[in-house]
Amino acid sequence: MKLVSELYSPNPVDEYTLSDDEILYKEGNGLRISSNKEVVKIGKQIKFEIENVSDEEVIVSPGKPYTLLKKIENDWKEVVETSEKGVFLTMVGIPPGNIDNIEMIIDESQFSKPETLSMIGEFTPGKYRFIYLGHRPFLAIDFIVSK
Repeated sequence: MKLVSELYSPNPVDEYTLSDDEILYKEGNGLRISSNKEVVKIGKQIKFEIENVSDEEVIVSPGKPYTLLKKIENDWKEVVETSEKGVFLTMVGIPPGNIDNIEMIIDESQFSKPETLSMIGEFTPGKYRFIYLGHRPFLAIDFIVSK
């Protein structure tokens, strides 16, 4: 099992065993993930919210690390990889009831930031999975990309 700090590397996330026991769908460990859209068109914005639903502060990694996967046939394939470097001792807290937002436009140009994010594939219509890597186990939520 890798530490959160070890996840920030130039290697694709699928090399880090994203198994079902490492991913919580929508809620777990005091956090809930949601999105403002179930379907988003290519070129449009989607917002993901990480909400602390517990009575205590939840510690997460700074930088809002995430990856995007696409369902191809019966497998999930990474389409956005993060190369953001993390520092294990650098953490931030989300107070009870607070929300941390991650907004993105579903367009390849938004992920052409060699210092942090890069596209492995391209956005085409289909089922996608947003995985928040800032807390273990990871939080995931699915959405649809349309034309």
